[in-house]
Amino acid sequence: STPETPVVQTDSPVSLPAREQAADYKISPQDLLDITVFQEKEMDRAVRVELGGKVNLPLVGSVEVAGLTVPQAEERLQGLLKEFLVRPQVNVSIKEYHQRKVILMGEVQKPGTYDIPPDKGLTVLEAISMAGGFTKVAAPDKTRVIRSTDGRVQSINVPVNEITAGQRSIDVILQPDDVVYVPQTFF
Repeated sequence: STPETPVVQTDSPVSLPAREQAADYKISPQDLLDITVFQEKEMDRAVRVELGGKVNLPLVGSVEVAGLTVPQAEERLQGLLKEFLVRPQVNVSIKEYHQRKVILMGEVQKPGTYDIPPDKGLTVLEAISMAGGFTKVAAPDKTRVIRSTDGRVQSINVPVNEITAGQRSIDVILQPDDVVYVPQTFF
């Protein structure tokens, strides 16, 4: 097998101010949303985003919101409600984020499952740091991210030595359910 090139993401959400991170958060299935419509109390409700990415609301029915930011979701709902209400003002807030986790295995101090913060991304090095760092027998430059996307399993090599030498832009941003594996070094 040929070695894969690392995933390069220079627009890491880690570098954004906290306010922008929250504004950039994309609504996910299983998030719990609090939706209010100004001066329309009977429309207000807390709804969980279905696995298919939709929410069901009075008047408008099933609406796709997964993948949208909160302002985009508000805009979409206002557009749909204009058919029924005069100048609707919709407020959407995330009441509960869906659990987004990654698994760390192998030669880290505390292998296990770790949460991705809901309002920002998590890089491989940040996750390894959360797990207490590498063990003495770890092979940091053989670190891999194992990612399953649409039934395809992908292995991404993570050049830890280059990242720690200052090339932070090549650190891989983790996605929910990624597995970070740090193998043992062979003498």
